[in-house]
Amino acid sequence: MENVTALLLTNYYIKTEGEKPVYLYQPMTGVIDVERAVPVYLRAEAVSKPKQIWYTGLSRTEKYPLLEVLDEKKVVPDRLELEMSLGEHSAGYPWLALALASDAVVYAQGDQFVAASDQKKFSVTAVSSRLTHQPDYPAEKMYTPPWSSAGISGMMLFFAVILTMCSFSGNEGKDISGWFLVILFVIFTGLMTAAGIFITWLHGDKAYQHMGM
Repeated sequence: MENVTALLLTNYYIKTEGEKPVYLYQPMTGVIDVERAVPVYLRAEAVSKPKQIWYTGLSRTEKYPLLEVLDEKKVVPDRLELEMSLGEHSAGYPWLALALASDAVVYAQGDQFVAASDQKKFSVTAVSSRLTHQPDYPAEKMYTPPWSSAGISGMMLFFAVILTMCSFSGNEGKDISGWFLVILFVIFTGLMTAAGIFITWLHGDKAYQHMGM
């Protein structure tokens, strides 16, 4: 039996109406036990309800367990073996199967599977026109830096000291000097803020080092 492949290489391409994007999902490669690995791959739901599987180079110990699993899961009703359609297996068949599956996705034929085997190592991948569900990005959180918390702590400490002084000197009727309050405020908030700035700089520098920056 003779085979022929025709390739058209051009930089001029007209997009036809209704074409779908193609997403190739990471293949599951190096599989030895098809009966155990394929159900796990199907549960990952890289694509939902794939319409067809293109397979090539599969041995009997890979082909029949694969088809049996697909029958049990009631998925991929259409199956096409390239050797049955195009003749004896060759090294380019996996790429041809991938190209055919991609074209099927482009022209709205639904999600596709591609299965191939090389040196008795089974692999399967999914091709789809839709992205799978991705987890939402976590909401941005604003964290109070240490210098800010330290400054607030200094202010709270200042008010605590003032209240304590007022409670002990209330019966004696002594007034607290305004300049004394200002100096006390500067000392408490200044020292605490300075300590917070130092901690921010120290741990911020360590965080950059951990990130390799």
